[in-house]
Amino acid sequence: MATPPKGRGAATASSAPTPPRPRPRPPRATWSGCVLRRAGRDGQGGGGGVCGALVETISSFKPGRYQSSLMPAENKPLEMNILKRVKELLAEVDAKTAAKHITKADCMVARILGVTKEMQRMMGVGFGLELLTLPHGHQLRLDLLERFYTMSIMMAVDLLGCTGSTEERAALLHKTIQLAA
Repeated sequence: MATPPKGRGAATASSAPTPPRPRPRPPRATWSGCVLRRAGRDGQGGGGGVCGALVETISSFKPGRYQSSLMPAENKPLEMNILKRVKELLAEVDAKTAAKHITKADCMVARILGVTKEMQRMMGVGFGLELLTLPHGHQLRLDLLERFYTMSIMMAVDLLGCTGSTEERAALLHKTIQLAA
């Protein structure tokens, strides 16, 4: 009968070495269905709990409630006076200033700027850019597309509408190109 070798690594049946325990890993943020699970600040999972992200089904745009100093309360679509006033404003304002204003409004619609803690809680994420990538960000994607289409229709109506001379329309086209650049 052969005897087991003695020395390092030799083990008997009564004193079998136990494998080292793996270190516990803190839970990561995971997306599961409509619930966002987040670990607490201490890494143990207790602080954050479960945050339910609300799924928006209604557009954030409320055209019936919109008020502007440019439009009277009883405005008609494509009213000639409003189109002329918009053209005048675009002609008066520096293209860089207008571009900054439009970009700021876009960032607010996309929930990049002006996001409160309550909005973050309701969205389930920190900013709108994250929300755009998630399934429950569908309405935000639709709102951004609606804003893009509305802006492009407004520019097309201003450029192609018969509300000015060819020179005025050429100047508006030039300003539009400057806005886009």
